[in-house]
Amino acid sequence: MWMGGRLTSDPNRSSLGLLPSGPDPVGEWLVHRQPPGLYIGPGQGESKPAPTEPRPPRDKLPETNLRMRRSMLHPEAWSLHPQLAADTTLVGDLPLSAVRLMHDANYPWLILVPRRVGATEIVDLGASERAQLMTEIADLSRALKAVTQCDKLNVGAIGNVVPQLHVHIVARHRNDAAWPRPVWGAGPPAAYAPAALQALVAALRRELPIG
Repeated sequence: MWMGGRLTSDPNRSSLGLLPSGPDPVGEWLVHRQPPGLYIGPGQGESKPAPTEPRPPRDKLPETNLRMRRSMLHPEAWSLHPQLAADTTLVGDLPLSAVRLMHDANYPWLILVPRRVGATEIVDLGASERAQLMTEIADLSRALKAVTQCDKLNVGAIGNVVPQLHVHIVARHRNDAAWPRPVWGAGPPAAYAPAALQALVAALRRELPIG
């Protein structure tokens, strides 16, 4: 309260931030002119924002994260090219690629198709996927050689007609229709007898970690 024009030291009134109405004794009420937050701290319910970790630059993100981001921007699902679907029979799936048998009994001929949207070249795959593709080519080559007892394996990724990335693995014999030339354009394909086709697919599946 006021007593003779002076501000009392009553703590109850001072704590309410009441200002004097008379002459201002120097330094008597400077505390009341400061922003409340400077001396009474944050109010109830207030909190400091949680610290955020700095994000790594885009080119330092793990490859899997970049691939996930690309798949979110381009959500279309992988699908087999219609020409490959028409010319082949499914043998099974490896971790990266679909394994298919070409409809040509002249040469036991497998197609390995990585299940990656938009891939047309091996360099379109990430480093880990390229390594996986090489592993699958080797596994498929061993299986085809074990089943056919071939003299030579022809392996190639061409894609001049069908742009979707796919790898040919062809078992060659010295007495086949095209030896020693490449098989492409060597002659019309020969159809498998249904029983022979099923037997070859079953034999390949036994040799491969097919899913």
